[in-house]
Amino acid sequence: MNKLTIKQAAEAMKCSHQTIRRRISKGEIPARKEMTEFGEVWYIPADFVGVPTTTVDVVPLTHEVSLGEIEQLMAYTVGQAVESAIKKVIVEQTDPLRDEIQQLRSELDSHHRRLDERLRAAMPVKEEKKGFWARVLS
Repeated sequence: MNKLTIKQAAEAMKCSHQTIRRRISKGEIPARKEMTEFGEVWYIPADFVGVPTTTVDVVPLTHEVSLGEIEQLMAYTVGQAVESAIKKVIVEQTDPLRDEIQQLRSELDSHHRRLDERLRAAMPVKEEKKGFWARVLS
């Protein structure tokens, strides 16, 4: 029969070694203490580690819950779920629109640049006034 130490069982069950020790002391996990050259060691059957276990803690009610409180909680929960779903839909629909707006802005900027170039080309070029000495010496 294969057996695991507390540390190995804790790693296999993904919990702490204190949890394994506590569950052994409560009798939830079968274990045997054996004497080794290093002293007493707890061993747990390897086939037990693979068995899923659940622990249920019962919490006592501090007060009774009325039907009205349950309805309020349900309305709030449903409202939150609906709000979350609406936000998701809005985001899904606005992202493509943002991309389209960015593309249209880019195209508009391009049109403005071409229009500016055409206006500059169509405007007559004014001759620069020459100073007195430039006119005399030319």
